[in-house]
Amino acid sequence: MHKKTLAASLILLLGLAPFAARADELQVHTQGNVSYVMGGVGEEHAQAMQAVRRGYPLSLLFVRKDKPKNAYLADIPVTIKDARGKAVLETTSDGPFLYVKLPPGHYVVSATHEGKTRTAHVYVSRKGHKHMVFEWAE
Repeated sequence: MHKKTLAASLILLLGLAPFAARADELQVHTQGNVSYVMGGVGEEHAQAMQAVRRGYPLSLLFVRKDKPKNAYLADIPVTIKDARGKAVLETTSDGPFLYVKLPPGHYVVSATHEGKTRTAHVYVSRKGHKHMVFEWAE
């Protein structure tokens, strides 16, 4: 049995699954001087993400506009470029939430779903928080 599968099975047997989901989801990733967390699939994961949101000056949410209500999206390629056009983050968000710590400045954020790219400009300051929602029609 694969070590990761064995560990997950043991955690489930011990009744620690909620803790494992939180620890797994809150893994901090880094690229250069940018750090980020992503996830939010399932209620517990979404709650874990909300708990750390204040520590990240930029939060991104990915949704598809559906009727009767919107659907969260995962596996969204994201690129964030600085004011000079240099990519400071290139990743694929594995859940509907992506929280990013960036140095203060102007950025261009691009996210793609089913071949359609949405782009937005944002200013990240030392204080405060920016929240951006990227939407695609059904």
